[in-house]
Amino acid sequence: MTSASRPPACHFAHQMSTAFSDTPKRTLVLLASVNLNKRLGASGARANLAAWLREHGVKIVLAQEPFKPADRTPPTLGGFACAGGDGHLAAWVSEDLAPPAVSSPAPWVQRVELEWLLVLQVHLDAYAGASRAAQLAELATIATAEKGRPLLVCGDFNLAPRPADGLFGEETSAFTTEVERQVLQQLTRGAGLSVSL
Repeated sequence: MTSASRPPACHFAHQMSTAFSDTPKRTLVLLASVNLNKRLGASGARANLAAWLREHGVKIVLAQEPFKPADRTPPTLGGFACAGGDGHLAAWVSEDLAPPAVSSPAPWVQRVELEWLLVLQVHLDAYAGASRAAQLAELATIATAEKGRPLLVCGDFNLAPRPADGLFGEETSAFTTEVERQVLQQLTRGAGLSVSL
């Protein structure tokens, strides 16, 4: 986020069933995945984010770099309860939903169980392509272990899936290597995922 009032991008809306509803019918639950650039420590940023989430009906927030220091108690986000995490990756759910099970198979990935849907939230290395490639390979192993369970992978990958996605002005960025793109393609094919920007 470049300013406290800029809204996060909503990456996903999906039908969730009875674990997230008091009625037996299916309910639409919006999930937002956003890199907060350590801004949730500021009360104004928290208030603006909470207002934006309420206004857009978002019920689940998956945040990369939500606050600092990373080991502090997660800040309160009005109308939401922290389901788990730290200053690297954290999840908040609307107070009217049951909290999901949250775990961290590695420091850069968070596993969130939303009844039948599994979400893997990531924040890949921002500085080293070889590290990102290794993380993507490990993520492929984690995703494959889910044995076909409905899966959403979201977060801050710190890479451009296609050269055209990494434009710097008129120039194609060399930040993302072909090795990273190949490992990302292996992940998406092996786990039956599609890339959506």
